[in-house]
Amino acid sequence: MTVLETIYITVLGSSFIVSLISFRWNFPFHLKFFSLLLGLTFLVELCAIPIFRTFSLGTNSQVYTPFMLVEFCAYTFYYRQILKNRNLLTSLLLLVVVLTWLISTIFIFGFFKWNSYISITGCCCTIILAVCYYGQLLRSSEPVKLLRQPEFFIATGMLIFYSCQLPFLGALNYLVNNHYELARSLLRVLQILNIVMYSLFTFAFLCNLTPKKL
Repeated sequence: MTVLETIYITVLGSSFIVSLISFRWNFPFHLKFFSLLLGLTFLVELCAIPIFRTFSLGTNSQVYTPFMLVEFCAYTFYYRQILKNRNLLTSLLLLVVVLTWLISTIFIFGFFKWNSYISITGCCCTIILAVCYYGQLLRSSEPVKLLRQPEFFIATGMLIFYSCQLPFLGALNYLVNNHYELARSLLRVLQILNIVMYSLFTFAFLCNLTPKKL
């Protein structure tokens, strides 16, 4: 692996390991659930990391295609736990993600080609949910200490990463076929944004820890 790939995998793995404190410190269920999702993501990336070097989509898309369905559905479930009075919204977004995945996978891309439709749909849904969480914070009648809110850092990491991923991975098939070197350069940028996102996830699980008194 390249240095950037090694850093990315290390940060992702570290984020998962740190998140396991959610079980030790009895964090809320949604953070424990998110910890398990980080573990699954880590395993998937260990299997699929060659895409960052070779663009071997015929090999790696069969890993990413089912995982994107799990990932974006899991994000919807996570936000369903923390958003108040958003059951209809999260249910609709979940339905959109599932239908988009089924239609685009079965009738358009299959498992051996990058599914840009589910990538675009999932990114949009994740951004919407993160913005809804921000809106909930702004409407809160009680003072909120953002630096002690794990959910704030998780939403921020998602918003930064998926806002940038949306145009790139949505056009990945076109870029690989027509502007290969540009695609490789942009993919390195995406790796850096991944590192930023998972660093924020790591901090999310540490920001609200209260040191025990001796």
